[in-house]
Amino acid sequence: MVRTGFISTPRMCCWLYIICFSNMATSLLKIKTPPDLEVPCGANVTLTCDVNSSEPLDSIKMSWISLALNRLTVSCQPDSKVLCENRRVGSEWEYQLTHTLVNVTPTHQGKYLCKLHSNKGIRNSTTNISVQACPGDDDLNSSASTYKLRGIYITVQLLIMMTFVV
Repeated sequence: MVRTGFISTPRMCCWLYIICFSNMATSLLKIKTPPDLEVPCGANVTLTCDVNSSEPLDSIKMSWISLALNRLTVSCQPDSKVLCENRRVGSEWEYQLTHTLVNVTPTHQGKYLCKLHSNKGIRNSTTNISVQACPGDDDLNSSASTYKLRGIYITVQLLIMMTFVV
């Protein structure tokens, strides 16, 4: 046994093997979401979460979560009605979950998190959505109020009559 400093050669080889193998294992699973998006009011936006793995994934669950609204928006898993798309391309497996936001308004603004749970680990990635002003938002004067109910805009005009007594 050859000793180099405080670590023996066989022990050093063992540690190098563990470090290299653990780095390889973490690179087997990749997740990707769209870059940050700025969209016009009323547009439809499709968020795509792509996962690549060098091996097929078991017990997969993918979810899109709205961090601004703090709620799950769509999820796929083996026992749900929504299934993740998957296919083999060359030596890799690809999985995909899409989520379409219809007729976006400023209430849809914020970060969206794609989260993957599988037998190979947990990964996540985020996309930020900015919604441009909706028509009429800046045309309001001081005597009008806007109420937002589930993405529907209602504008109420108040007519104030003043009587002056001289």
